[in-house]
Amino acid sequence: DEPAHIAAASANYRREITSHLEQYLGAVTATFRREDSESPIDLLWWRPGEGRPYHTLATLGLSDRPMDIPDEIPNKTAAERAELMIMLPPEWNISPDNLKSEQGYWPIAWLTMIADFARTPGNWLGTGHIFPNGEPMTAIADTPFSGVLVLPPFVSHPHEYCVFHSRDGTRLNLYALIPLYPGEIALKTQEGLDTLLEHFNDSGINSEIVNPRRKDSSR
Repeated sequence: DEPAHIAAASANYRREITSHLEQYLGAVTATFRREDSESPIDLLWWRPGEGRPYHTLATLGLSDRPMDIPDEIPNKTAAERAELMIMLPPEWNISPDNLKSEQGYWPIAWLTMIADFARTPGNWLGTGHIFPNGEPMTAIADTPFSGVLVLPPFVSHPHEYCVFHSRDGTRLNLYALIPLYPGEIALKTQEGLDTLLEHFNDSGINSEIVNPRRKDSSR
């Protein structure tokens, strides 16, 4: 069990994160808890709303503890606590029946898998990290994508949404998962994040909302 002061701080962060997100997204539609898992990570869901034509799924609990960021990372304490989100198109079916299928469940699976990875001692994540789907890479469910990129959702949200501070002054970071084509993963790996983002811009990819029909920007 966590020491009392750590458990109290974690509960406070969860309340503050939820309140912060609700300022931008409205009241939480539902909270998902994995009863069959020892992981403390919960998921918050917001259905599409006015001016927000997409579902939002966000982790809650990754920021309970600081990630083990290497000492060589500049200003590492500013990046130690984070939560993850993914934005899904309005037609995405978040019904219990659909979530029993790989096609419906994969966004939840990837959010929780990456959050569980990042909270494990010795691991961390941040802007520009890529998580491929296996080695060799294979497609995620029925999508053309073979991995995800971690980025702050600066296109769809203001800076104040993505980076904020708790009442005790701790910085909390919000990252989006962006599914990538195999060629985009290779491009980022070989030429870097800036080059990939230039390709996104040149291809007119200007949203973090998952779109399995979008252009492959590496071509």
